[in-house]
Amino acid sequence: MAAPVARLPSGDVIAVDLGPGEGPGEQPLGADEARRRIAEAIGGATGRIRLVDPETHEVLQDDAPLLRREVSVVLLSLDPEAERLAEAAVLRALGAGAMEDLAGHTLLRLNHSQLPSLPESFGELEELEAVFLDHNQLASLPESFGRLTALVALSADANRLAALPEGFGRLSALQTLGLRANRLARLPESFGQLAALQSLALCGNELAGLPESFGRLAALQDLRLDHNRLAGLPGSFGQLASLQFMRLDHNLLAGLPASFGQLSALQALVLDHNCLTSLPESFGQLAELRLLRLDSNQIAGLPNSFGQLEALQVLDLQCNRLGSVPDSLGRLTELRVLKLDCWPSWRSRLRRYLRALRAWSARVCCHSC
Repeated sequence: MAAPVARLPSGDVIAVDLGPGEGPGEQPLGADEARRRIAEAIGGATGRIRLVDPETHEVLQDDAPLLRREVSVVLLSLDPEAERLAEAAVLRALGAGAMEDLAGHTLLRLNHSQLPSLPESFGELEELEAVFLDHNQLASLPESFGRLTALVALSADANRLAALPEGFGRLSALQTLGLRANRLARLPESFGQLAALQSLALCGNELAGLPESFGRLAALQDLRLDHNRLAGLPGSFGQLASLQFMRLDHNLLAGLPASFGQLSALQALVLDHNCLTSLPESFGQLAELRLLRLDSNQIAGLPNSFGQLEALQVLDLQCNRLGSVPDSLGRLTELRVLKLDCWPSWRSRLRRYLRALRAWSARVCCHSC
């Protein structure tokens, strides 16, 4: 079993006794005590030390036990001045293209650094596991970026990215990707090769479509594509069998693929503010769906299968073109919240259909997409 270590922003590793004793009854060391021991070992201030799980990249809270002695602890900062100097050293190395000065780094945090670009040699940092580049001025990523095959987490929100390199799909270990608020108009066909990807945020871009390979993201659980220009989804979309949460609101979707009902793990779906006129008959196969927002579309009727959504608890159908109360609503026995454009003559029928309903609102709404 490997000895626990603390990894400094410089990439240097120091040995610190962070593990519990070997005897019976020995309690695991808490993160708060681990921070104290690290501070003592390096002469830093405990209050400026943050411990990060190397697998999830989440900050460990003070009461979190370090259950495994082999856990590595990433030290994010010693004090404000040390943090500033460490970041300045990284920026100097990037500016000079001196990747050898950054060898061994597993984490780079360069948010708000006014970076206009990354050198082509950036791909030489093959040990990187997490990169944070939010709020810079990046218009592109180097072609060599696909060589970062150990990368698990990448965030480059609020930049000026218009495209991704064709080799982006070679990031085979990538699990979390955030590219919010950029200028992406398309994704490379290789994007579907990101087989380990679990969380993807592409909201606030200019995407008009998705590559057919998108359906190969079999591990994807959380997908945010809201506030784009999507007019349609690829036929392969239904292959995203692990998907649990999805936002597609504020796009230009006129329809959904027939395969949509194959998203068998989906629990929450947000589709408001699109141009949908109908739903596919397969929609009723979304057996795990609990929350559904379809408000502000042009839906004139619901498929017969809609009543099969037996797990549905929250449904918003406001601002559509429904001419009457859909009969299928009467079969949604778990429904707790319903929002629906409603004429007074519908009220008695709704109450008869939805005896289990705890809260519902009705209002007249005029809408055009």
